[in-house]
Amino acid sequence: MKKTLGRILRFLLLQKRFFRRKLYLALLLAAPILVFAMRLAANEKAGILHVAVCQTGEDPEGSGALAKTLCSLDGVVRYTEVSSREEGEELVRQKEADGLLILPPSLEEAIDGFLRGRKGAIGLFVRSDTVTTRLIREQVYGYLQPLLVERTALRFLGKQDIFKDIAPEALKEEYRALAAKRNFPNIFRISFIDNTDYNPHAANYLTSPLRGLLAVYLLLFAIASALFYLADVKDGIFAWTPYARRPLFPLTYILGGTIPGAAAVLLGLVLSGSFTAVPRELLLIVLYTISCAAFAAILLALLTDIRVLGASIPILLMISIVIAPVFVDLRSLSAIQHLHPTFYYLAALHSETILLHGFLYLAVTLALAGVLLILRRRKL
Repeated sequence: MKKTLGRILRFLLLQKRFFRRKLYLALLLAAPILVFAMRLAANEKAGILHVAVCQTGEDPEGSGALAKTLCSLDGVVRYTEVSSREEGEELVRQKEADGLLILPPSLEEAIDGFLRGRKGAIGLFVRSDTVTTRLIREQVYGYLQPLLVERTALRFLGKQDIFKDIAPEALKEEYRALAAKRNFPNIFRISFIDNTDYNPHAANYLTSPLRGLLAVYLLLFAIASALFYLADVKDGIFAWTPYARRPLFPLTYILGGTIPGAAAVLLGLVLSGSFTAVPRELLLIVLYTISCAAFAAILLALLTDIRVLGASIPILLMISIVIAPVFVDLRSLSAIQHLHPTFYYLAALHSETILLHGFLYLAVTLALAGVLLILRRRKL
């Protein structure tokens, strides 16, 4: 009992040392600051692309309705109405807008002209034809598609003898009433590999990489703890402590420094709205925290010079962002991904198979860290 209490006391004293370091406290506050900044940016109306929308006539049910729909969107492209074409073109020239969408005086007539082969139903004024232009066009096409379907159907029905005595407006109302009664399910269903549905409205496009960034942040915590250990060894802090001579003590030290970072990550997930189920999140963070500590202990055993380990941190972080993956999943790097602890944390959220692989990875890294620390204990 006394030994257990002594170990707990020593662990708490180690924790106290971390909180006396200004750099450590700055790292600890970085997670909530990052989340707050990204949520603030996500709530801004700046968006990524800005498109001005100009109506060239009075058409409340056509161009007016389309302009209102586009301007109400909350996504990558932000649409705002301008009073004249000249004003919109000037915004594009001044680089205050990425494009100007010019809506026709009558959207129905413009679509009818398009169906007859006439081009230029809707104008798009841009500085150059880029991926941005194509993105804007595809989004506008998506909202025009129901109108195109309706006008195509009405043109077809109007040519049939059975409907020749029905007025066009009456036929249109009949068609819309019939279409409203038909409830077609979505052709595509997007789900995770554990068969849970993906909700595209659950997170903003700017906050979606936060889980990956927080995961890399926790790995940084572990490596920083390894740096603090080397600094304490250099200052002779542990010279007269019996437990410091144990080969696995560096791993305990690193784990102690990583645990507060794990709490900061959980807080960040809650604040960002990315937190899922409590049991799953706690299991993943415990698994990932120990994996990060073991990974950092391996680096500590291989790079015993504090300057070399410190210089490797920016490189490791950049590699982690690419491999993890945080933003893009590169299939060509799948073999390398399985060597990185962050991959398992991110991929195991919706995969039981990868979660099991994560436990296997933890066992291997702990064993490797133990062997390397024993072999290098004289230098540490």
